[in-house]
Amino acid sequence: MAPLQVYVSALVFCPTRSITRNQFESKELQWITQKPAMADNWSACLLTLEGHRRGVKSVAWSSDGTQLAAASYSTVKIWDAATGQTVATLEGHSGAIFSVAWSPDATRLASSADDDRLKIWDIATGQCIATLQGYYGPGTSLVWFPDAIRLASACEHREVEIWDTTTGECITILEGHSGRVNSVSLSPNAIWLASGSDDSTIKIWDMTTYQCVATLEGHEFDVLSVAWSSDITRVASASFDCTIKLWDTTTGQCVATLTDHTGIVNSVVWSPDMTRLASASRDSTVKIWDIATGQCTATLEGHSRSCTSVAWSPDTTRLASASDRGMVKIWDIAIAQDMAIVEGDGVSVDFMALSPNATWLVSASITGLAKIWNVTTSQCVATLECPNSIYSLTWSFDMTWFASASRDNTVTVWDTATSRCIATLEGHYNVFPTPWALHTARLALPSVDKTVKIWDAATGQYVATLEGHHDIVNFVAWSPDSTRLASTSEDKTIKVWDAATSQCMATLEGHHGDVYVVAWSPDASRLASTSEDKTVKIWDTATSQCMATLEGHGHPVITVVWLQGATWLASGSDDDALKIWDTATGQCMATLEGYGGPWPGVDGILRTRFSVFDLRTVTSPTALGSASPDRLSVIPVGIGWNRDRTWITYQGENLVWLPPEYRIQCVAFSGNVVSIGCKSGRVLIFSFSDSIPWGSK
Repeated sequence: MAPLQVYVSALVFCPTRSITRNQFESKELQWITQKPAMADNWSACLLTLEGHRRGVKSVAWSSDGTQLAAASYSTVKIWDAATGQTVATLEGHSGAIFSVAWSPDATRLASSADDDRLKIWDIATGQCIATLQGYYGPGTSLVWFPDAIRLASACEHREVEIWDTTTGECITILEGHSGRVNSVSLSPNAIWLASGSDDSTIKIWDMTTYQCVATLEGHEFDVLSVAWSSDITRVASASFDCTIKLWDTTTGQCVATLTDHTGIVNSVVWSPDMTRLASASRDSTVKIWDIATGQCTATLEGHSRSCTSVAWSPDTTRLASASDRGMVKIWDIAIAQDMAIVEGDGVSVDFMALSPNATWLVSASITGLAKIWNVTTSQCVATLECPNSIYSLTWSFDMTWFASASRDNTVTVWDTATSRCIATLEGHYNVFPTPWALHTARLALPSVDKTVKIWDAATGQYVATLEGHHDIVNFVAWSPDSTRLASTSEDKTIKVWDAATSQCMATLEGHHGDVYVVAWSPDASRLASTSEDKTVKIWDTATSQCMATLEGHGHPVITVVWLQGATWLASGSDDDALKIWDTATGQCMATLEGYGGPWPGVDGILRTRFSVFDLRTVTSPTALGSASPDRLSVIPVGIGWNRDRTWITYQGENLVWLPPEYRIQCVAFSGNVVSIGCKSGRVLIFSFSDSIPWGSK
């Protein structure tokens, strides 16, 4: 990362009361005209450790607290816990690694994976010094005995294996569970072993006789994690039923149930001083619990996906957590306990839509929570709750309302001024989320039931059902004067409808695969369509004849946009290629590759997974890339983002680095306004001037 980029990100994301912000606030960059609001103080997260490309399943501290090990697909990484530097990468497994465990003297590390092998690693050399072949499938959880010789392994096939790591022999096998064993924990005196299973039970085993002495029942679903208290009087268990239970090991009774998590609890661990518990959940949070009161005293947010594992440092001052996103975080417990402000509401922002003039923003979650934001002030002005999950949003052209689609096959229309629901549109079967068409007070919706329904969105009154397609309707588009409607279908046709009479005016046939998207030329004299057959077709709307077939894409074409008064056409396919065509000759003028699956464009704006191409201002195809006329390198026009969503970009150059807790879950662009939705529920709104110093790396 270059110095300028470090400087930019520091000024944007530092807390308002931080030394960095106060020292350099007078030198803030003028080309960032609007920045997202930040908290007053730093969060409890000390370090975010990146490097794993896939989800991390297990995290463990060395006994001296200086190193941290984390297991992901086929590799184990060891970090210096103070600096965050990678100390070693252990490779040798051929499948996903489920668990890692340090030997008591921290000289060795054990790992288990779905290749049915347990490996013992020498920490000094980073070499595998032993491989143990499991008898009963992959090892899902590991724990060392204090003698640093024996190792217990939970097995996918209902057993627990006890190994002698010096001889490589399996000493004994503990049988009794009727489901996969997910977790094992050894009591501090090494006399008792607890195991948690998919059979919803915890079993307590005597390690002198290797016999089961108790079965603890009470969870409704799979037990995913178990942990002994340091005084051996209690066992904590975490479950698929979203709860944590505390058990009295003398009586076998459940003495407390902790219920604040909203998702499956994947991991639970006692603090070494036994005053607190930490838990990691699929709700993307880590929680700290006061054992005396049973209350949650802190919620740590920052992971953008399910939290899979949590571990206390030996001195109880830090907590490590891992996630399905491949990140490991180290938290300062003192700061976590004192934090009064929690950023975001913990509900992931999954969809966003900017109003046509970019003054209002709607953000929504699949849980049904939606918010309206004033873009100028970055303030949330209203919170809306839908009874069912939201999976798409769209604004009316005059911005008087917006509509949301839900999984219950309904569409809700909201009044922007009052934030009230003014209509609920019912009658569809599986309404498609993306390709809605709004014009004035009419809303056209394509559906899997082979129809298009038209509604008066202001009143919620049904207007018409357009029937005639013989398969799923994929997309609808109003003509510029709103007198006609075009629809595409998996029946390989495009239909043009009279909006006043709801009659089919023409059926355009010629594609040899599903038709995905259609776009009207500005004067409505032509239609462009894209198809599974890898072609783009241009149609004369007066004669319904195909004027040209544009061939050259290697994969299905899924988006199309008219450019430069319809003299050019841009099309994108799912092989990550964007082509620009001369509509007069049908010749491909330029090809841009590798920018990632395009989405339907609107009014000359072509969006991709990573960038936004404002193609309205392009005067020549070469303005989009290098001078080569046939194969141009990608240089997005204006604001965009990179493939791993860690940077806001400008003209294809890295501009603003996004810290892990502010990474893009969803994004909305309009000109130089950028809105980012985060997994934590945060919404970041940026505005940039036209004088951005792009190209400064």
